[in-house]
Amino acid sequence: MDGVMQTLADIPAAFAVRDAFSADEIGWVGADADVQAVLLGTREGPLADAHAKIASLGKVAAHPRLVGTAAQARIAQSAYWRGWDGTQPLLAGTDGQVAIVFLGWRGGIGAVDAALGRVMSGPAHEFAGLAAKGGAACGPFLVVRYAADGDDVPVLADDCLWQSAWCV
Repeated sequence: MDGVMQTLADIPAAFAVRDAFSADEIGWVGADADVQAVLLGTREGPLADAHAKIASLGKVAAHPRLVGTAAQARIAQSAYWRGWDGTQPLLAGTDGQVAIVFLGWRGGIGAVDAALGRVMSGPAHEFAGLAAKGGAACGPFLVVRYAADGDDVPVLADDCLWQSAWCV
C-alpha cells in the first residue's frame, strides 16, 4: 500500500461482512466490556489483549462462528476499542486473518455500518489501510487477529454467549 487510506469500495472482494450475532445474544458483551475496560484504566485507545483481560470478550474471540471462518484457529492478538477514529492502526500484526465484531451502533469502518453483532473479516494486511466511515469515530468493537503464532482457542459451544437465567 502507498499510505493512502482505502475503503471497502476500493477492495470489496477482500472482506466478508455478515450479521453473525443477534443483539440479544451479544448486547451484554458490549456493556460488560465497556465497564471492564474503564476498570482496567482504558478510557481512550485500544485495550490490548482484550480477549485475555475481559472474560466476555474472550468468549467472543473464541466463538465458533469466528474461529470456524479463520484459516488459523489461534488468537494472535486482540484489542477492544471503545472508540476509533482511524488515525491509529487497529492491530500491529499484518499476518493471518482479522475479525472485527461490532459491539455498539456508532459509526462504521470503510463502507460497513457498525450494527450490533455484525462481523467484518478478511486478511490482516488489508485492514491496515481502512479508515473510520465518514471520518467520524466508531465503536465500541473487538478486533481479533487469528494467526499460526497465536494462543490456542478454547472449544466453546455456539450458545456460549447466552447467559444463564440466574444471571439476568
